[in-house]
Amino acid sequence: MENLSQIAFVSTHFPYPDLSKISDLIYYEGPILSHFINKEGKDLLYLWIDSDSKHNRWLIFEVDRNSLINYLYKNISLRDLVSKNRKDFLLISDINENLISEFNNLIQKENLPEIYLPKEDSYFEFSIPAIYTNSLEEEYLHSLVNDSISLKIENKSNKYLSAVKVDNLLIVLKNVKQSFTNFISINFKKDFTSEDFVNLNFDTLFSTVIKDSELLMPNLEYGSFCASFTTDYLMSKEISPKIQQWRKDTFTRFKNEVIEANFDINSLQILLEKYDEYDRKAIYSPILEISKDSNDYKISITDSSFKKVKKTLTPISKPIQEKLVPKVQLLEPEKQELLFQIIGIGEKVNEQPKISKKNILETKELNYAEISQSTNTISYHDNELYLKEQFDFKVVYDRGTYIIDYSPFEIHIENSNFESAKNSFYKSIIDLYIHLTNADENQLSLKDIGFKNELLNIISIPNIKN
Repeated sequence: MENLSQIAFVSTHFPYPDLSKISDLIYYEGPILSHFINKEGKDLLYLWIDSDSKHNRWLIFEVDRNSLINYLYKNISLRDLVSKNRKDFLLISDINENLISEFNNLIQKENLPEIYLPKEDSYFEFSIPAIYTNSLEEEYLHSLVNDSISLKIENKSNKYLSAVKVDNLLIVLKNVKQSFTNFISINFKKDFTSEDFVNLNFDTLFSTVIKDSELLMPNLEYGSFCASFTTDYLMSKEISPKIQQWRKDTFTRFKNEVIEANFDINSLQILLEKYDEYDRKAIYSPILEISKDSNDYKISITDSSFKKVKKTLTPISKPIQEKLVPKVQLLEPEKQELLFQIIGIGEKVNEQPKISKKNILETKELNYAEISQSTNTISYHDNELYLKEQFDFKVVYDRGTYIIDYSPFEIHIENSNFESAKNSFYKSIIDLYIHLTNADENQLSLKDIGFKNELLNIISIPNIKN
C-alpha cells in the first residue's frame, strides 16, 4: 500500500462511530463503494482504494444528499465527489479482517495520491439500489416544491365557474418564464466575468447555465389553475459548486425581488441602483403585464399546498411603475420578428421557389416551426472556420423566440431575431474553437477534449484574426 507518512496526519481515533450501513453502491467480489449514515444523520461514503495481507484501505468522506443524488443519476462523477468535496480533509482508514479500524490518517484532498483518485469518467454505471429510488425521488420532488414559487390563477368572473382559459394560462406561463430568463441572464453577467472561470469558455458557460436554469413545474392543481415554479439546481450537471449555489441563490432573489416584491420607495431605490432601465424593462415588464387591472384573470401567490394565499398580484402605483419601467421609448436592438408560412403557386428557378404576389393563396402566422439550416463556413465578424463538409443544424421558432440547441457542443441560444440567433451560434462555436485550441491540453477536461477533437474533425481551414 502507498506510504502516507509524508502527506497525511495520523488520527488517534476513528471520527465516525455508530454508523449504519444503507447500501453497497458498487460491488465486485466484495463492496467497492458503500453508503453509511451516522446517528447525526450525516451521509458517508466508503471507497475501497488499496489492500495488503492484513488490511483493506478505505477512503471515507462525507457527502451531502444533493451530491449523492447527482452521482446516482450520473450528473457528476465519483471523482467529483472526492475532489470537490466540501471538506478540506478526507479520512483514510486501514481496516483489518475483524472490521476494526487500526490506522486512521487525515489527508488534504490536494495531497491524495493520484492512484487513490477515481477516474475522470467515474460516473455511476449501475442500477440505483431499490432502497434509494422512492426515497430519493420523493426527496428530490419535495425539495423542488419546497423551494418553488406557487401561483394560483383564477377567473375574475364566474362565467366559466372555476375553469381558466387556456390563452390566459399561456400568457402567464410565458411571461413568468420570460421574466425569469431575463433575470438570470442579466444577473449572471453582473455577477461573473470570464476571469472567474479561466479554464472555461465564458459564452459556452453562460449558454449552459441559461439552459440548465429552465423553469420547471413540480406541482400542479386543477379547478382554478395552480402551479409551482422552480429551477433545478440538484439534477443538472455540476459545472462548479460556485455555479450551483449561485443558481439556487438567484432563484431565491428572483422570488424576492420580482414575484413577491413590495415596491415601496426603499426597495425601488435599491432596484434603480442595481439595474438600468433596459434591464428593469426586461425583468419587470412581463410581470406588470400579467398584473394589470384590465386582465380577466387574477394571480395569487400561495404556499406550496395552494391553500394559503400570501399575496395577490396587483398593479403597482403609477408613480412607482413610471420609475421602475419608464414610459420613454427604449431603443430595441432589433424589431420583433414574426414567422409566416406562405402557400402559393409558383415555379423553381435555380432550385429556389419563385412565387409572384398574385399567386399567393394563403399567409399564416406561425407560433412554432423547425427550420433546417446548412452552411459550409462558420463566420462571425472577421473570423471564419471553413468546413470539410456541409454543417447542419436546426433553428426552432417558438412564439417569437428563435432557439438553437446544439447538444454536441452544449450550445444553447435564444433570440427574438433569426439572424442574431444564427450569429450568436456561430460566435459561440468560434469562441469555443479559440478557447480549446489555445488552452493547455493538460488543463482540459475529457469533455473539452471531446469538443476539441470534434471541431478539428469538421474544420478544414481556420481563419482566425482576433
